[in-house]
Amino acid sequence: MSLWGKGKHLFPPLSEGFDDRIVWITEETRKDLETRLGGRILFTPGHTGDSVSLKADRAIFPGDAAMNGFPSSHRITIWVEDPAAFGRSWDFLTAEDADILYPGHGKPFAKKELVRFRPAADRMKLYPLK
Repeated sequence: MSLWGKGKHLFPPLSEGFDDRIVWITEETRKDLETRLGGRILFTPGHTGDSVSLKADRAIFPGDAAMNGFPSSHRITIWVEDPAAFGRSWDFLTAEDADILYPGHGKPFAKKELVRFRPAADRMKLYPLK
């Protein structure tokens, strides 16, 4: 895989034995989930179509929507399904009233880093998997 990958996820479907580990975020379940999690669920597609982040107080937990370590460059994950949606999600995250991000990979970093590296997100090139 080149630095920026594009392709379909090839993970096998979950077996029925794992159904109790799935949390479906719907309009009916969202408020209860946000209360239980102590934060706001933010839909941040781009890395994958169903990527979500969590905002709690002045912190954002972006999962893989932003990173600070392997496997990333300029806070951008090496796997992006939809670059336009990815950029819009970063714009959405930078508009949030927060100071720090706790990514799924790497050390926490200041929200201003998203602004700093936003142009790199627009320049990313996707390559097909071989």
